[in-house]
Amino acid sequence: MTEYNQKTQAGESADWRIKEALLFAICVLRDEIMGDKELKSQMEQMLVTFVKPDLHSDQPFMRMRACQTYGEYDSIKLKV
Repeated sequence: MTEYNQKTQAGESADWRIKEALLFAICVLRDEIMGDKELKSQMEQMLVTFVKPDLHSDQPFMRMRACQTYGEYDSIKLKV
């Protein structure tokens, strides 16, 4: 996801389908991630860094996936 964000911030073309697949996997693995203390502690930063920008994506499907991801992790109280 870091590579995807770097490309899009630099104005380069990035394949949104790769990031969409990663976000889908993060949604599917929600129970495992939330059950692991270390992974759970990293989720707030991941949501803010990698998911939040997609709420304003030009790609409608990415906006939907960002909303879904936030919905799966709604128990995390964002501080930022």
